[in-house]
Amino acid sequence: MNYKEAREYIKKASQYGIVPGLDNISNLCDKLGNPQNELDVIHIAGTNGKGSVGAFAEQILIESGKKVGRYVSPSVFDYLEQFRINAENMSEDRYAYYISRISEVADKMTPHPTPFEMETAAAFLYFKEEQCDVVLIEVGMGGREDATNIIPKSLVSVITPISMDHMKFLGNTLEEIAYQKSGIIKNNGLVVTAKQENCVMNVIENECCEKNALIKADSVTEYEISLDGEYQRENAAVAEEVCRHIDGVSENDIKNGLKNTVWHGRFEKICDKPEFIIDGAHNIDGAKRLKETILKIENIEKYYGNRKIVYITGVFADKAYKQIAEITAPLAQKIYTITPNNPRALSNEKYASAISEYNQNVEAVSLDTALRLCLNMTDCVVIAFGSLSFLGELKRKTDDIISMRKCNNILKNKNFRDILSKINSAEKDRIYCNHGIDHLLDVARSAYILNLENGLNISKEIIYGTALLHDIGRYEQYKNGTNHHKAGGEIAKKILCECGFASDEIEYMVEAVKTHRDIPEKAETLGDIIAIADKRTRLCMMCNAIDTCKWSANEKNTDIVL
Repeated sequence: MNYKEAREYIKKASQYGIVPGLDNISNLCDKLGNPQNELDVIHIAGTNGKGSVGAFAEQILIESGKKVGRYVSPSVFDYLEQFRINAENMSEDRYAYYISRISEVADKMTPHPTPFEMETAAAFLYFKEEQCDVVLIEVGMGGREDATNIIPKSLVSVITPISMDHMKFLGNTLEEIAYQKSGIIKNNGLVVTAKQENCVMNVIENECCEKNALIKADSVTEYEISLDGEYQRENAAVAEEVCRHIDGVSENDIKNGLKNTVWHGRFEKICDKPEFIIDGAHNIDGAKRLKETILKIENIEKYYGNRKIVYITGVFADKAYKQIAEITAPLAQKIYTITPNNPRALSNEKYASAISEYNQNVEAVSLDTALRLCLNMTDCVVIAFGSLSFLGELKRKTDDIISMRKCNNILKNKNFRDILSKINSAEKDRIYCNHGIDHLLDVARSAYILNLENGLNISKEIIYGTALLHDIGRYEQYKNGTNHHKAGGEIAKKILCECGFASDEIEYMVEAVKTHRDIPEKAETLGDIIAIADKRTRLCMMCNAIDTCKWSANEKNTDIVL
């Protein structure tokens, strides 16, 4: 299998659904040599904070010089972020390799292993064969009957805050849910727990008593931490306590690890103008913690000032969305509800109806519409929260919009529009090669493809900005006979300055505008890909003026080039 085939195989296996219990994963891992038995595992269960605690612990252990594996679910921003070693995602080739190996065994099994069981087995194989010193394993759901709980022992069993979630599978009371999650506790093991409700702590303590396990707890770290959100200090404290029980971890490693941790999607600021924060609050406890963070006086001063708060939010239908609305809605001045791209999604209209009981200023829209409206605001703080799957899509789309802002400034620039209008007027009677916006965008798209094909790693914004301005000197050529490359460089410099490009970017782009005339044999620079794209987008082979055109034979595009 290649990576695409491996992903399709796993997707197809989703028909087997969620199957709690350890029999199937035990059978699968036994046929694979039981790789989980050879791992030193920190096992993490809980309702909220599993990812953040894991991220803090991962960085602390890396600081100590250990080779650290980490398995999380679900993925948010990159599918392979589920499998990491020292904060680097598994490669596509390795994923395909492990899924191929596992499929040879799984396809002979009845019942067939589920996607989560197979990917959990893949994680075990990966970390064993890469000889990780310590492995952080995050429970998928619950704990007692979760596939990850096949591990026979753990260095530490970690339980983050437990609240109501996944009631269909885990139970309808906190005690029932706590019973499932405390099932990761091992005989004679060590348990580190976050602060819990009294009824939850009673369940955890009973489990520890039955299994002769030692329990440790901490509340808030005293060290500086890198992640925003008041609840992160509690998560950091849990990770700190965990790592104190791992051999070879110093106090300095803990201090540096907490300070250097990166964990995307947890009260993370992704944009400055407007200030835009994303957070994975998708259940009751997460909503409460988000509310606490917003209401903290120091955070109001730090993040918001007198600006209004705007939400973009979307959740799954099986979540306690009415309670989430009750907790969060009164804090916002405007709320946009969206429908996550997932079969479990709650419709934006139904979510908006629930929110309207607590805040009338709510509107059901598409994600694209919500982003367009919010990113054009200047006097607000945007907070997007809810389903992790929608946050991943939101961040990708936001990054794309933000990355092209300066190019959009070019399109709105008065000088650019005036000169382009003059070029269009000057070329209105031409029967060949016009240099209007259609041509400029054709060159931009083609140049970006050339950039990818040749591995030049030039940003999309730089390529598009240069392409939009590469022919801006044409009017000076028509009016005065000036070399349009040289004239274009001077005009481009002025426009780029007005549109917010940095001085080093301007110098780089202007040089490309000035030098894109000569068509190279190989694309190595920004000027090269603009020159090649300029030629490839000319439809000379279809032009009636090809025989009388002033272009030289080398400059004419007479063939389709792949």
